[in-house]
Amino acid sequence: VGMSRLLDALGGWDTLPAWGQSAWLALGATRHWLPVLAALGFARRHLRGRDGPWRRMLTEAVFTFYIVHQTVIVVAGHHLARLGLPLLVEATLLVLLTLAGCALSYLAVRQVGWLRPWFGLPPPRGAA
Repeated sequence: VGMSRLLDALGGWDTLPAWGQSAWLALGATRHWLPVLAALGFARRHLRGRDGPWRRMLTEAVFTFYIVHQTVIVVAGHHLARLGLPLLVEATLLVLLTLAGCALSYLAVRQVGWLRPWFGLPPPRGAA
């Protein structure tokens, strides 16, 4: 909201010269990347060298979540849209259903040996 108000105060996109439009786009890109860099810096400082069963499990699960999440979002969103729920309720349910669907998919895939490689999981421990 703040960026759009600033752009309006400057007279709108069409009034900016070419260099101003380029600078505006660079500012927007910087504004999007800085939180990512901050999160990476936080993780490096506070999580480096720390290992545990939760971190190992989450590291293993991330690719399965990546593969499954879009399908879960589309299917759950399609069914939720039919219910006519308020936007905040629908969005919250969509996030929770996506998280649950991805977690359940990971838990199921890790139990089926032949599915593991298709979801980026290593062979089961003790398997040759």
